[in-house]
Amino acid sequence: MKKFSWIKYFRVAFTRYLWLYFVVGFIFFQLAQRQPFQVELARLGNQQHFEGELVERLSEGQEMRSFDFVRAINYYKEFLHMLPGQDYAYGNTGYCYVQLNNLSKAIKFYDKAIQANPYIYSYLFDRGMIFFDRKEYEKAILNFQQALKVMPQTLDYYRKLVSRIGATNSNNTFSRYLAIAANQAKEDEFIAQIQVARSRFYLDKMQGPSTGKLSPQEREKLEKIFSAMEEKYQDNLSVKRNVHFDSMFGPYLGKGLLFLRLDAEKKR
Repeated sequence: MKKFSWIKYFRVAFTRYLWLYFVVGFIFFQLAQRQPFQVELARLGNQQHFEGELVERLSEGQEMRSFDFVRAINYYKEFLHMLPGQDYAYGNTGYCYVQLNNLSKAIKFYDKAIQANPYIYSYLFDRGMIFFDRKEYEKAILNFQQALKVMPQTLDYYRKLVSRIGATNSNNTFSRYLAIAANQAKEDEFIAQIQVARSRFYLDKMQGPSTGKLSPQEREKLEKIFSAMEEKYQDNLSVKRNVHFDSMFGPYLGKGLLFLRLDAEKKR
């Protein structure tokens, strides 16, 4: 009587049913490709009410807790995992990191926002505010100057958005968004010009009398002006107060893209 060999048994079984293993493996591969994405995307869609709540609370000036910003960061990271390259989500994540005093992380997300869409001035403006706060005045000047340069392009970009999607909107939401954006740009233009002047002054002060471009009399005069201004408007010029949270065009477009992607996945 031959001795039973488990090795021989498994070798024969594996060879005989090799085709079945391939079929089962292919099925699991397809499920892994489709089902998790659909589930995650649907869950993300259900979470979007949180962004709406966040927008409402910020627009009403309600007090925000650190936990709220952490939760927002987690939402946007998951959103970007599903739909990479959405500049508004990078920018809003940067905003949240500023509120959490993590300026290094904020810069990284503003970098990504600018890379994704270099024509939105607010990302450059916000990064300039961070560099000023960190006393990196040369970088602050470059960012504010670039923000001022692309500001007209930003408003033109928003106008094109309104012309494309405003016709499908039954109310005047997008016209109102455009008006708010235009008014905000005027305020930011003034602040950016002030910040460029302040940055140049402090940069000159850091360089000292031997290398600075200002005379001692000019430096003393500007010192008094900026000191008085900062004492009176300190909160208005703070980095936390001046960085932007996109509560208008970005969330609307993000929601539309999310559900278009979900619909496309359902049809696969």
